[in-house]
Amino acid sequence: MFGIANEPRGMVIGETPLKTFYLEAYRVIREVSGIGQGPAVSFHTGFLDGSFDRWVNADRVMLDRHPYLVFAGSQTQDGPLERAMTVCGSFGDFVNTTNANFGLNSA
Repeated sequence: MFGIANEPRGMVIGETPLKTFYLEAYRVIREVSGIGQGPAVSFHTGFLDGSFDRWVNADRVMLDRHPYLVFAGSQTQDGPLERAMTVCGSFGDFVNTTNANFGLNSA
């Protein structure tokens, strides 16, 4: 699998330039490998979680998201059960929605 970029700063780069870059990277990889051959291609959300749509006829692509529980705004005094529910609830919803609208993903 090729991971195209690790945590690009989508809010700085912009949604359109980031998607354009990803589409070009995908095109180049598939031009070399062929459809149905070669590596899967992984795209990080750039922390623009709601902005990725289904890629019609894309061959073996994966959406990569890195949710964090350790930075400002995400730290809590919740116990293990509450934390697990946060992870399964909010991250699970993203994974399920992304599976339906995009395809394979990791969170």
